Amino acid sequence: MFYTGKRNASPEGEAFFESFYFYHSQNKQEIYLKAAVFSKKLYLRMKIW
Repeated sequence: MFYTGKRNASPEGEAFFESFYFYHSQNKQEIYLKAAVFSKKLYLRMKIW
């Protein structure tokens, strides 16, 4: 299962997760970089995963 993290209540968070799923299906490397920019904590969790 791909790590999705906790959904943010803010509109920015919602927009991020929408692009998150889109880019995951398009390009795994690109979403990996997008997640790193969005949150270092999420980036670290993805690296562990």
